[in-house]
Amino acid sequence: MLSCARAHTKEKLNIISKICFPCKDFSQLNSNQKNDVLHLVTAIETEADYFLTGDKNDMILNGKQKKLEKFGVKIREPNECLLKEINSLINRE
Repeated sequence: MLSCARAHTKEKLNIISKICFPCKDFSQLNSNQKNDVLHLVTAIETEADYFLTGDKNDMILNGKQKKLEKFGVKIREPNECLLKEINSLINRE
């Protein structure tokens, strides 16, 4: 995991870490939390349109979604994104 972390700036990892996991730097996170942050930072850096997560507590609730979306990627739950896509397909017909 360290080699992946080196590809991202420490500053960006710490900024995202503190939004998702307040009061913790990236180095203080457990391996699951680090993976969550690395995946999100990768989505931001590759300019993904969406980042799907089932982890409401760490990435959506308490204003976290709005703060994270300032980095240019929409944070959504999988079911929310799927419903929008289905409605979009229905409305095309």
